Amino acid sequence: MVTVGILAFLALCAGSFSNTWSWLAHYRLSSAAGDLVAGMQNARIEAIKRNCFCTITFNQPLDGTVYDYVIYVDTNRDLKFDAGETVLKRVLLSREYKGISLENVNFSKNDNSLASVAFNPRGFPRDRTGVGNGTIVLADSMGGRMSTILNTAGRVRTE
Repeated sequence: MVTVGILAFLALCAGSFSNTWSWLAHYRLSSAAGDLVAGMQNARIEAIKRNCFCTITFNQPLDGTVYDYVIYVDTNRDLKFDAGETVLKRVLLSREYKGISLENVNFSKNDNSLASVAFNPRGFPRDRTGVGNGTIVLADSMGGRMSTILNTAGRVRTE
């Protein structure tokens, strides 16, 4: 009877521990998605303020590291990072949010075959096709997913 009681207690603790990991993964996923939204909103504000293009390129190599996304001032408006352009933010999800990865990016690709979207000086998004609406999907290690959606008016939201 005591052995059954101890095993029941251990099973309860294991279930509780599993829920803790699930909660932590969801928290990290929400934080990473929130950071992406804030970065995109900041890129839009910078484009308006500086009267230039601010571009977000996904899976961008920079200084020997491939970042999940890099936000920069795109001086020549070609939607690809060139030497000398000012980097506003670089994010490596695996370093900043353990267990979070970039699962899918639904923007057209630039000349380097990297998905990119830019904000013009009026704050509207554009990609290689002209209209810059699209979706970015982040995933956690527990199978959770969160989508960040950019519409044609430049508004960003998560689902």
